[in-house]
Amino acid sequence: MRELWKHFKIDDYDIRIDECGIQQFKPAENYSYRVYQNYVIHYIEEGIGTFNVDNNTYTLTSNEGFILRQGQHVTYYADHNKPWRNYWVGFSGEAFDKFIKYTSLEKEHIVHYEKNSEIIKTIQDICEYTLETTDDDMNLFWYQANIYRLLYALSSEFPSKKHSVLMDQGYEEVAYEYISNNYHKQISINEVAAYIGISRSYLYKLFKEKYHISPQEFLIQKRMNKAVDFLLHTNKPINIIAREVGYYDQLHFSKAFKTTYGVSPTEFKHINNVENFI
Repeated sequence: MRELWKHFKIDDYDIRIDECGIQQFKPAENYSYRVYQNYVIHYIEEGIGTFNVDNNTYTLTSNEGFILRQGQHVTYYADHNKPWRNYWVGFSGEAFDKFIKYTSLEKEHIVHYEKNSEIIKTIQDICEYTLETTDDDMNLFWYQANIYRLLYALSSEFPSKKHSVLMDQGYEEVAYEYISNNYHKQISINEVAAYIGISRSYLYKLFKEKYHISPQEFLIQKRMNKAVDFLLHTNKPINIIAREVGYYDQLHFSKAFKTTYGVSPTEFKHINNVENFI
C-alpha cells in the first residue's frame, strides 16, 4: 500500500525536490518501467526485495536502498514472504547533477547505508513531514533546508573516491568559479557549499584565506558589478536588472545596491545621466 506519493512543482531552484513517498509493498508486488524522474534515492526500512537495472540483479533488504536515474529501464519487486517497506526522495536541477559527481554514488545502482545514517533520518523526516502536513501548511524553505541537509549527508557518507575536478582545483577555486558562472541565478552560499560537498563554515575559511573576501561578499560584488554595467549601458527597468543579477525581490536588490554604493539604483541612474525606466 502506498502511504505517500507526493509530487512537487518547484522550478525556482537549481537543486529541488521533485517527489517523496512511503510504500508498504504487497507480497510479490512489482514494477517495471523506464524512469522519467531525474534522480530518486530509495531507502528500505524493512523486508526483502529484488532490484534489476542494466542487466544487473540485486537482492536488497533493510538498511539498503537503490537509485533510479532518468532513462533507465528498471524492474523491482518485493519478496513474497517479507515484502519491502520503502521511503524515497526524488531530486532534479542543474546544480544537483553537478553535485552528485562529487559523491561515490555517481554511477552506483545500490546503496548500503551506515548505521545511524543521517541520510536515512533526513529521507524519513522529509516523507513524514509531507505525510503529516497539508498543502496549505507546507513550508518551501523547510524543504530547501532539508534538501541541503540530505546533500551534505550524501557527500559525508559517500565521498567521491576521485574528486577529479578538485584534484586540480581547491574547494575555494571551485566555489569562485561556480559563483562567477551562476551569480545571476537565485543561488545561496549554502548551495555553493553543498555543490562542492563541504560545510559553509569551512568554505568561508578557505575562501577568505585565498581571496580576502567572504563567499557572500564575492557573490554580492559580482551581482553589483553587473548591475552597474546594466545601469550605465542599458535602458532596462530596475526590476528587470534585479532579476538578471539574481534578485527576485526588487526591494532586496535596491537595499543591497544602496549598502554597496551609498545610493539607490534609481539615484545612481540620475547621477550618471541615465534615464529612469522603472
